[in-house]
Amino acid sequence: MRLTVNDAGSDAASMRHVRSLRPDFIKLDRSLIAGIERECRLQDLVADMVEFGRLTGAGLIAVGIETEAELATATRLGVKAGQGYHLGRPTIHPRDWSKWTARATQTVSPL
Repeated sequence: MRLTVNDAGSDAASMRHVRSLRPDFIKLDRSLIAGIERECRLQDLVADMVEFGRLTGAGLIAVGIETEAELATATRLGVKAGQGYHLGRPTIHPRDWSKWTARATQTVSPL
């Protein structure tokens, strides 16, 4: 089993999880990625997180990459994985399609 801490950098609680859980992956919150190409402080913070990941063996995933500039900057800083609309829109895997369409036709009864 692998452990991922989501929304790292969004609040102090997420950083406590990063410290205490020793995750395999750390997903950097969009708030650290949005406008990173223009914000030196964000760049410094992400570079520090990359170094932390290297020291602890945790991979970093930049979340919410929406522009080529954000992708280029995160990559330059050492982030090796990402997700976001710039990289691809969310989709449903074909094998899961029937589950989703079945759910759409079900009705919920009140308690």
